[in-house]
Amino acid sequence: MTTKKITAMSYRPENNWQHSSGAMMHVFELTFDDGSIGQANAKNESPWYQIGSDVVVQNNGVHDGVMKISVRKPEFENAGPKSGMAPNTNFMTKTNDRDSSMIASWAIDHAMMWPQPNKDIASIRDTAKQLMDLQHELKVHHKSKFP
Repeated sequence: MTTKKITAMSYRPENNWQHSSGAMMHVFELTFDDGSIGQANAKNESPWYQIGSDVVVQNNGVHDGVMKISVRKPEFENAGPKSGMAPNTNFMTKTNDRDSSMIASWAIDHAMMWPQPNKDIASIRDTAKQLMDLQHELKVHHKSKFP
């Protein structure tokens, strides 16, 4: 994973696809300052990244002759409990379910502090999901025993 600057960006609606959650994934072809090109998915037609944005690029391999990539904000790379950086939870303000946002924030914070070998964003995400699943399981179990 390396940090790069986006120098060109094209929307590729012919490659859009539907996620198993039902969300439409919008595909963008990105060109970077080092000349590399890749296709990234976004949840809407106006992603947070634009021409001139610095992004961390993860190569996800070639599929059907096209380089697939994931892009993240550079501040996520070094965000951790000792980095002095607070996690960016702006995405949570888009939901109307305040409890779910609070649980997700709690899970992310605890996942970042969870001791793990080779901690990276994927392992933090997996740990946060496991913590949210556990919270949900315990909440459902609690409700079933105590009305």
